[in-house]
Amino acid sequence: MKVCYPIALMLTMFNFIYGQKDCSRLASGLTPLTDFETGEVFMAFTGGLYANQSNEKPALYRDDAVRISGQVRPLNARGAEDPDGIIGFMAIGASNPRTEFDAFVRIAKAHIRINPRLKFVNTCIGGQGIQKMNQKTDHYWIEAQKLLDSLGIGVQQIQVVWIETENTANGNTQFPACAEELTAEYRILLTTVHQLFPNVKICYLAARAYSGYASPVAGGVGKGLLHPRDYYNGWAVRFLMEKVIAGKPGFRYSGAGQEIPFTTWGNYSWTDGELARKDGFFLDCQEDVGSDGLHLSSLGEQKIGQLMFDFFSREETAIPWFFDSITRNANEEQQQKDVWVAAVSSTDGIVKYFTSERRSKAIILSAQGVLIGEYDTGPGNTVQTGDLSTGIYWMSLFNQGSGWSRPSAFVCY
Repeated sequence: MKVCYPIALMLTMFNFIYGQKDCSRLASGLTPLTDFETGEVFMAFTGGLYANQSNEKPALYRDDAVRISGQVRPLNARGAEDPDGIIGFMAIGASNPRTEFDAFVRIAKAHIRINPRLKFVNTCIGGQGIQKMNQKTDHYWIEAQKLLDSLGIGVQQIQVVWIETENTANGNTQFPACAEELTAEYRILLTTVHQLFPNVKICYLAARAYSGYASPVAGGVGKGLLHPRDYYNGWAVRFLMEKVIAGKPGFRYSGAGQEIPFTTWGNYSWTDGELARKDGFFLDCQEDVGSDGLHLSSLGEQKIGQLMFDFFSREETAIPWFFDSITRNANEEQQQKDVWVAAVSSTDGIVKYFTSERRSKAIILSAQGVLIGEYDTGPGNTVQTGDLSTGIYWMSLFNQGSGWSRPSAFVCY
């Protein structure tokens, strides 16, 4: 059995300039949560994003995830369903999350199929750690309300929340206690979000990026942001997910005793220095990290923004609302009802669809809107696609009289 323990970081005798990054530091030897192999443990804890030693949602929790995400609909200022309303998508965090979310929004808005009902709200404030946003009366929420007012968005319209945060004042690095402390603070924050924004359906929690290049000097980066707390940040989210899935008191997301919104993983951004993860993601110290070793350069922001966009493009809970698949008027609603695409099995490569009128051709697009191919329909409302890779796709079907249907999303397993 492979066992991993943290490597002690030895501070060499450099004459540090205030806030200067140090790209000479070696990798820590820690394994990203997403990259743990079978039998591998860290300080007696198995890896994976979820408690089942996997990066996939457990079955019952996944069923709840899909069901709840399907409830996201455009709302008016009173919180009532309205095809002309909006879906408020809010970011919570400090400086790094602020620039990451901005980069993500730029990428999303440039996408041809982004849902026009989405309204992005970046409430992140530099220097505002979780300890400064856990109470409803905190200054953070006063500023958030001002921003919402300036954008003409009501608290009842916020339905999706993305959070990346840390206790910037807590320098504890004793694992697992340090991660468990942050998990407890996350519970308070999620309770506050539920109270302030009662229509939030989903909270996505993101794990911080690597901060091991930041100079540990007096007056520099906040002690709560230094390595290895960046790594333990992801573990705090992992521990929280275990409690959410188990329905522990304080972490209930449904029913009469609901205490927090439905909460799940967002993007996992940590990688061990410049070592690429199994999925190929990494941050280059020279090009992607700013001068203080903590904040990102514009290139680094773009990388995280793209990582976030890729996540939401493939995340099953985002299918109903992230791309333009929500009906907005009677004609579109009827057309959407006319074509519904079932999931496809990658073993036989057959997509099953349901329709009230004959369809003769189909086109399939990737989650990013790239054309995969054009196909003739087959008997029994089927399309023979061949062996599609696992992922999210869009299908549009053609009728001689009514033309092409609006794209319908499906998942290939």
